[in-house]
Amino acid sequence: EDVSFGGASVAWAVDYWMQKGASPQKLTMGIGTYGRGWKLDKLEQRGFNAPASQACNPGPSTAQAGYLAYYEIQELIKKGAQTYYDESRQCPYIVTSGGEWVGYDDVKSVKAKAEFARSRGLRGTMVWALDLDDFAGDYSGDSKYPLISTLIWDPVPTPLSTPAPQTTAAPVPPSTPVPGPMPQPPSTTPAPGPMPQPPAATPTPASSPVPVPTSPGPSPPTQHPAPPASGEVEALVHALEKASGSESVFLYNTGTQWLPSDVYTWPDMIKAVKIMATGGVGSDRFWVGAGNLNYGLVNLAAFLAQCMQETIQYNACDENNWSDQNVVAEAGGSVYSSTSACGQLHQSYQDYTCSAEEDTMAGGKMACDVDPNMEKRATTQAGWYGAPAALFCAPRSKVPKAPRWDYTAPWCAPPGGWDHKPPFSDDVPLDTYFEYVKGGGSCKDYSGIKTGGWTFNGAGCTSGACPGSPAPLFKKPQGRVDVEGCCWWGRGVIQTTGVCNFGKLNYYMGARAAREGRNASYPDVDFCKNPEKICSGGPSELKWVAGFFYWLNAVQKYEKDGWNYKTKLKAWVDGGMNLADTEFINGASGIVNRGCHNPPNCGTGELHGGPARIKNFEKVLKAMGLGG
Repeated sequence: EDVSFGGASVAWAVDYWMQKGASPQKLTMGIGTYGRGWKLDKLEQRGFNAPASQACNPGPSTAQAGYLAYYEIQELIKKGAQTYYDESRQCPYIVTSGGEWVGYDDVKSVKAKAEFARSRGLRGTMVWALDLDDFAGDYSGDSKYPLISTLIWDPVPTPLSTPAPQTTAAPVPPSTPVPGPMPQPPSTTPAPGPMPQPPAATPTPASSPVPVPTSPGPSPPTQHPAPPASGEVEALVHALEKASGSESVFLYNTGTQWLPSDVYTWPDMIKAVKIMATGGVGSDRFWVGAGNLNYGLVNLAAFLAQCMQETIQYNACDENNWSDQNVVAEAGGSVYSSTSACGQLHQSYQDYTCSAEEDTMAGGKMACDVDPNMEKRATTQAGWYGAPAALFCAPRSKVPKAPRWDYTAPWCAPPGGWDHKPPFSDDVPLDTYFEYVKGGGSCKDYSGIKTGGWTFNGAGCTSGACPGSPAPLFKKPQGRVDVEGCCWWGRGVIQTTGVCNFGKLNYYMGARAAREGRNASYPDVDFCKNPEKICSGGPSELKWVAGFFYWLNAVQKYEKDGWNYKTKLKAWVDGGMNLADTEFINGASGIVNRGCHNPPNCGTGELHGGPARIKNFEKVLKAMGLGG
């Protein structure tokens, strides 16, 4: 983005087309495997927009002044040209000893452009030209076509996670769905390195994600099974503490490289395993293997394989706002409305209800009460180019009408750049933040923001408000136009969502359990007063506990059409843990992602990210010393 030259850039051009009505699915973005060069007027002035009066010398192969193939540029670097990378423009350039300046694309900038293209939902990219890349691999460690390969070998497809509704579901949910993973917005383009996914071409999603969680968990039984022997739990914990290379298992994608997650760590996971294997939630506990340590380890590996796909790769704890153009085209509402906090794609999180049996057990009501005066701001948000700000909830007295996030404008200057706006701190007073939102503020929502801000106009907004999608299953025929009482978005490594699920956590593990004289793992955490404690301000393992809560209810108990989760797990372990046999892990992935062990046979769509989940499973098993 060149502010000094009127803001013209690739981003500006793409957004201009879209603002004038072009469908992103009809746009492709060009990427060059060549550079343009000039002769600097003054060698000491060598940045972008430095004075230059003539084209650089022609390359030996392209033989055209001012125009060099990528491999010719690499040869100049080999001969001593200095390399630079402009972080604000996401572009590299070189300066030769003879004062020639050449701007071009390298692997890092191609990834940044691919990230941008995905953030806008473009149809794809095109390249000019094949023979200008390092086609022989002479400068890329024998890796041929490094730039084009960066676009082709893209292992993170646009996520479509979270199961679709079951065809047999009641028209109005009688009880709270089991907490499940929520879909994410378009992910950033991963860098080569220790990726948990195998190479695969990026598919175009067949449809928008359908975020209706799976069927309700069963009511708590009156007879509680005996907890696992303490020795079994300790053996599992000991095995996890000895795991090799555990610090590199949980990686997230920055857009240019994979780094160890600072949100999800191996030690925190171990703490959560111990808590959920001994105390659990009600009668349910994490299954440690009933005398066979490998059963417990494989159960955990299957769980972690899903977590790595659903949230860890995004370094996210809070649900992201993923209601993009495709979701809105299917469900209605406005693009990236702030009402996503209330529920996305026909959901209404504050209207999730518990079963009659659960309410009776809880003395009248299991779910949390909805406090219209509650106000919260999520801790995490997506990190792609122009990603929407974190979800928030506020009473109508403070935010009367819901805005939407405009990811196309304005451009946000980087630190040190002209008109840079320092981002809000994580603990910004909410009243200050709400005033900023009401004023259509921009560029201050999170560190590293590149473009975007709040607006009350366009893309589905009417009468100064930007509605969400209707939620007819929850008796909400019109989309929400405010965020009052909307503090129940998904949180955790496999996300817990809605007032019933947070109420269950409070009843069995939190402040309510302590008040009513039950054993409480977290007596000082009131999940109903502050559900955000899962992601911020509470014990660091809570985000894992929330994910295990889902696993205990939806996966460990799963049995359908003769497919029993624990039976299949035992058979896979007893059969020698053959990694070529993927029936078990694919079944577990299907339960999490599509609500059944054999998608698409249950009518909820194809399994998303199946190969990636298999690779995650193998990676965790390897760290544990299992699976070959």
